[in-house]
Amino acid sequence: MDYPSSENQAYSRSSLLALFRNRLSLTLFEKFLGIVLHIHDGRAVLKHLIRMLRRELEDGCSDELDYRTFRTILNQYPERLRDDTWYQASILLDASWRKYPERTFNHLRLLRERNDPQDFAQFWEELRLNIAPYSLTPHGYMLALESRDKEGIWKEITQIISLLDTMELHCFLNSGTLLGIIREGGFLPHDDDVDLAVILNADSDREASRQWISFGERLKYSVRPPYKLDLGQTILYKIICPSGLEVDLFPAWVSRGHVFVWPYLHGELKASDLLPLRPINEKLSSVFLPANPEAFLEINYGSNWKIPDPSFRFDWNRAKQQFTIFTKTLKD
Repeated sequence: MDYPSSENQAYSRSSLLALFRNRLSLTLFEKFLGIVLHIHDGRAVLKHLIRMLRRELEDGCSDELDYRTFRTILNQYPERLRDDTWYQASILLDASWRKYPERTFNHLRLLRERNDPQDFAQFWEELRLNIAPYSLTPHGYMLALESRDKEGIWKEITQIISLLDTMELHCFLNSGTLLGIIREGGFLPHDDDVDLAVILNADSDREASRQWISFGERLKYSVRPPYKLDLGQTILYKIICPSGLEVDLFPAWVSRGHVFVWPYLHGELKASDLLPLRPINEKLSSVFLPANPEAFLEINYGSNWKIPDPSFRFDWNRAKQQFTIFTKTLKD
């Protein structure tokens, strides 16, 4: 059989999608792709596939048939030849159809590690805009905060803070929410929930653990509809707001002049880095930040916290080692 050269081969969008629509069997289709990718320039096929995907995104994603067609093309590509172009195509495809978030997130991390930061940032921005209003997170494809009503978000946050005030507990913005406020001046574009750290009146890991359990029991009787409480996880407590916004509550305490915030900060900072808490601004006077938020962010996200990294993964092994006593007391 004669095959046209890679220079003359035309891989049009219509001809590839027509393979399924003309009822070509999947077996024959896969055989065809194997021939194309082994005989011709596989990289040219991938580049054309990315162009096709971008057209699909501009028109809005079509049906499951198109997804399977594109996925089969990618899966036929030899593993030893899968370079950054292949990973870009795979990420664009799965994210656009909101498929396999864990695999897609891992591919995104790999792409970040192998690329120049500026090139990766450009690709991430394209992906983020294409899958809006959803965002790719380690938890799946979630509705991004940037697509929600900001005034409504802050109103619900202040309601939860008021609830904590009635329980004589103070809190401050934590983790991704703190990062967004300090680095972006607002919520992170890809974030999907709000993080608050609740300051316990504890002076040790064991006492903090006992107080956290007690706090969870008190929440059961304090959170009222239309707000909902989720204590499904032993440590992380979650309040679901009327809009569907999820607010995660983390335990924090000060012991012997040092700050502890599960799961990322175990005494590395002094109490003066946390207290006194300071409000975000005059308008949000009841929403507080740590006294030295930059120090918290460096511990949590590393020295490069000022550089956006949507594929960031937290070091849970380190957290488990540091908070062994705290978590063991919870289980006991």
